Amino acid sequence: LADFVRRTKSFAMLGAAATGVIGLLWGSMAAGLPVVDNNGEEESLLTQPLFVLVPIAMVHSMTISQFKRSFFAANFQLVQTGFAWLGGTAMILSMHWHGALAVCDFTRDAAELVLFSLCVALLYRIRFVFFFLLSVYFACAHALFMALLRPQPVLVANSTVDIVEAIEDDLIELSMYDFALVIFGFVLQNIINYYMEFSQRKDFISAVMTYKESKRSDFLLKNALPTHVINTLKSKYQPGISRGDRSLAEAFNNATILFADVVSFTTLSARVQPSQLVSLLNRMFICFDSLAEECGVEKIKTIGDCYMGAGGLPEPDVLHAHKVCRFGLQMLEAVQQFHDDQNNPIRIRAGAHSGPCVAGVIGLKKFTYDVWGDAVNTASRMESHGEPMRLHVSASTASLVADDFDCADRGTMTVKGKGEMHTFFVNSEKEGSQWRTSVSQQSSKRKTVANAPGVFAVSLDQHASWFQDGESDAAV
Repeated sequence: LADFVRRTKSFAMLGAAATGVIGLLWGSMAAGLPVVDNNGEEESLLTQPLFVLVPIAMVHSMTISQFKRSFFAANFQLVQTGFAWLGGTAMILSMHWHGALAVCDFTRDAAELVLFSLCVALLYRIRFVFFFLLSVYFACAHALFMALLRPQPVLVANSTVDIVEAIEDDLIELSMYDFALVIFGFVLQNIINYYMEFSQRKDFISAVMTYKESKRSDFLLKNALPTHVINTLKSKYQPGISRGDRSLAEAFNNATILFADVVSFTTLSARVQPSQLVSLLNRMFICFDSLAEECGVEKIKTIGDCYMGAGGLPEPDVLHAHKVCRFGLQMLEAVQQFHDDQNNPIRIRAGAHSGPCVAGVIGLKKFTYDVWGDAVNTASRMESHGEPMRLHVSASTASLVADDFDCADRGTMTVKGKGEMHTFFVNSEKEGSQWRTSVSQQSSKRKTVANAPGVFAVSLDQHASWFQDGESDAAV
């Protein structure tokens, strides 16, 4: 909408300026003709009807430039119609103000009025109903002034009444011809204006629909891929064309990977209906998604009952370990509100590791943002070798957060596929942590996730209750 208003505002200023230029050029050309009025004085530029449009066009353009976009968008038609009415009225007054015009000027005056009306139809972007009312007003005002101020033949020496009557009949005939020319021009311009408005309205509706679909597509894409990956795919990827061995993956020198899964999930899935199990996981992961967003952690994917997140990617972040540990602790706190079919509290294990990795999108179809490297394997081992309702981290992660988090030394243990490793449990974030945020200080306050279609409201209160609303889950 802002872009549409900006372009319309620019076009309106251009239309006002073009009307002034046309008035100046036409007036200059008409002033150069050897035409005199009934007083025997040659016409000048200032007496030309179209020349009065020059100052009006200047005021019009400057006025539009000063309008705020919100005011201009709400009052565009009124502003344009008002200046069109002002310009037309000034032209008609100028036509009939300079005394009785020469007979040959009738047709020229009609042509000038029709020319101004054509400028309004093409450049002012006035709606058909307003342009029609303006046309009726211009025609009636012009006819009224012609009837009141039409030059009258004067009886002079050596003239007869028949000659005077003949001249008067010619004047009436020329006036009718002039009025017919104005009516014909206005009818034609109304038809043009109607089809222009129809075409513009059709284009606008098409643009609005395209914009809405684009926003909807972007919303869906941003829920599947990071923003910078989406921008890269839009600018470089062409469907059906292979990129060879080139991929959209980036190397990160240091990032923190986290895994969390449900304890005894296999036993739970054996006795619970699949629909109820999926509903439980859905509620849990919606809660985790909101926490990840608040903590600045990138959700990577879910694998069955396992939730995978990462810090320090896709945008590098020196506080990646702090954010992931804070996220892990808040996951342990939030999961306490969930219970299984036997009203037993759901418990999870969480593990994290910091190290180099590669993240991005590979392949040609069904893109998924993923992470590869030893850091991923080690983080998975930290989760599987951890304890229920504890955040288990490697020594590399603990060394990054030791100043701001309370870490308990677990000692050395044998890790499958890794050998002997020194690991730690992260118990809590220290009160005096310089990186402590309002999120961790106020974790018990209610938070609301985006209310876009398909996204559910989530409460982080410890006593939140869940219910099933129709076919979707909602939290209150």
